[in-house]
Amino acid sequence: MSNQRHGVTDLPIRWDREEEDLLNISRYLQGLKRYVRNCPTPLSIAVQGDWGTGKTSVLSYLMQELGKDPDVQTVYFNTWQYSQFDMGRNLYFSFLSTLSQAISDPSLKDLGKRLVRFAAGAGKLFVGAATNIDMDQVDEVVDSVFKRQSESVEEISAFHDGFAQAVRTSLERRKKERLVIFVDDLDRLEPHVAISLLEVLKLFTDVEQCVFVMAIDYEVVVQGVRQKYSGDIPLSKCRSFFDKIIQLSFRMPVEHYDLAGLIRTYLSGVVADVFYPTVTSFTAQTIGKNPRAFKRMLNSFLLICSIYEQEGTLREEERAALFCCLCIQNSSEETYGLLLSDYFWGENGEPLLCGSNLSSEDIEQQMKELYPQEGRIDPDMVVRAKAILTAFPNMAEGLYGDRKKGMQSLRDLLQKSSITAVHATPEAAAGAKKSSKVSRIILEGIGAEVPSTSEALFRTYAYFLSKADVGYSPDELIEKLPVLCRKGERDNGFFRIFREISYGGEALWLGLSSSSDVKKRQVQQLCRLLGLAEDAVMWFEGAEQVFPAP
Repeated sequence: MSNQRHGVTDLPIRWDREEEDLLNISRYLQGLKRYVRNCPTPLSIAVQGDWGTGKTSVLSYLMQELGKDPDVQTVYFNTWQYSQFDMGRNLYFSFLSTLSQAISDPSLKDLGKRLVRFAAGAGKLFVGAATNIDMDQVDEVVDSVFKRQSESVEEISAFHDGFAQAVRTSLERRKKERLVIFVDDLDRLEPHVAISLLEVLKLFTDVEQCVFVMAIDYEVVVQGVRQKYSGDIPLSKCRSFFDKIIQLSFRMPVEHYDLAGLIRTYLSGVVADVFYPTVTSFTAQTIGKNPRAFKRMLNSFLLICSIYEQEGTLREEERAALFCCLCIQNSSEETYGLLLSDYFWGENGEPLLCGSNLSSEDIEQQMKELYPQEGRIDPDMVVRAKAILTAFPNMAEGLYGDRKKGMQSLRDLLQKSSITAVHATPEAAAGAKKSSKVSRIILEGIGAEVPSTSEALFRTYAYFLSKADVGYSPDELIEKLPVLCRKGERDNGFFRIFREISYGGEALWLGLSSSSDVKKRQVQQLCRLLGLAEDAVMWFEGAEQVFPAP
């Protein structure tokens, strides 16, 4: 551990330091550089990709490489920097100021003042917000933004010609052939602000000798167009807007990133080589190949290792397992919270939700119990949780060689990893509320001592279902009380612990949740279904009555 890294920054790659191409995408970058250098002008290119996939690093690479070319002049404009401190309202003017300084042409300052006057007056539609537009008017509005066939045509034409002349003069003076303008972080702006800036940039993107390279994702354009004009605009209209500004898209080749190489580089000396295949597979199944997400998780991992390495309490397989626990923490907070809670682990220490036969309905039910404030559970949340929980046992077996032992060890490591969680997780390690335990029950005036809440639930159900006047068939009862099932029907679902109950001449199975609160709700369902009196069932924790709540 003495040679381990202590963290990694989230700064874009500094290509001038000759950093190793850890993601193995140099051929894509070199091809894009050659294209930008030799393509016909004017041209505008969108570098697309999700948050953290490396768009700024691509622009940095192009800036560095094209900056070495004697025939190319480059300009870099970071929209995020100028959007701070309320400067975002005049991004178009800030953009012109940056261009003016880069090509040393004072005339652009005058053009900038003209643009500000234009935007404040006749150009309200150009940079302002239009709402309540009928669907039939969408094309007309979008075209008016670009063509301005009304009262401002002369102003726009003069503005465009002035910029084109400034570019020609600057390139001739420097004996260069083309101007490459990089516009970064457009997708970090509010979508409607990004759209307004794109509308302004449209004035420049058709100027000869200019190539625009803009870091923006198509989804941001869709959101921005809908925010600014009408929330009902179809995708085809949003795509039309995008295509009128962008002639070529370069999507970050995330699917070709060398995740295994990245893991080997950053975990060398910290995680043993034998665990790399399992760690790489689980990383791909959770956080994927997003470099920024990987760096965030890596810093969490190295921090926790730093805390525990002095105690010597982390064995080699535990370091690898801890890394995988943090993959879950960084990819799905809800699943991570589920794994930390009593809802997930049975009374014998076995996980309740795991395996390839896992039901989405079971996961959703567990999450409703764990996150009641969420209301409706997002389907995407359930899909992500199912993928993680399906892979969880295989990861445990791959690292520990024994699935059961591995998952029990992972429970402790999940607790250790909670110190880097962004949000407080229900029933997590440090702030966990000790589980309650029912010790005595009274059923229709008959009292009995019980060793656990599970036994209280079982005895309550067994007592009332043994009566002849319940009035439901087994099928009807199973439908109305999901806690009941037939043997084998839900063995891989919500419950992993069952007790047999005889009902109507048939053996039914009562599923036992690990949560005391869930068990109380299950008794409440039984009382409501059978129309029992309020004092027919009473549960106590010591001398305190806990059901029904006093």
